[in-house]
Amino acid sequence: MHDKENDNEAKAEIDAIIRAGVVMRLALVDGDRPWLIPLCFGYDGEKLYFHSSSRKGRKQKILEKNGRVCFEFEDGVQVKAAEKPCNWSFSFRTVIGEGVARELTDDEAKRAALTCIISQYAEEKWAPASLSLKGVQVWEIEIEEISSRDNRQD
Repeated sequence: MHDKENDNEAKAEIDAIIRAGVVMRLALVDGDRPWLIPLCFGYDGEKLYFHSSSRKGRKQKILEKNGRVCFEFEDGVQVKAAEKPCNWSFSFRTVIGEGVARELTDDEAKRAALTCIISQYAEEKWAPASLSLKGVQVWEIEIEEISSRDNRQD
C-alpha cells in the first residue's frame, strides 16, 4: 500500500536530484557484457532524453539491439573522513532507475527533447525551430522503475 503524500515526497526528491545532476550515467547491455557511459541529458518530469551526433558509435549499435537501460544520477557527493580509514563514509543523494530507450524520429519530438536537454544546462531559452537536427540522433527513456536515496550526513 502506498501513501500518496509519501509518493509525492519521493517524486519531489527524485526530481530534485535529477535536476541538480550534471551527468547521467547510462548502463547498456552489449550482448552478455555491461557498458556504462556518462551523458548529457534532459528530464521533463516523466521521461529522460539524451542525444548523439554520431550514428556509428557503440552506444547506437547497442541500442539498436537492446533498448533496456539503467541510469544513475548523483548530487552532493562528499567524502566524510574519520579517525580510522575503515570508518570513512560518503554523503550523497542518488537516483537509480531502469527503463527502455527508443530513438525519436519525429522532428517535432526531437526538437522538444533537445530543448529539454538544453534547459538542463542553460538558463537561456532556445526556440525549438532554431535547433538543427542534421546528423543528430535523439532518444527518450520510458522510465519503468526509479528510486532515490538520501545519505547526507552532518
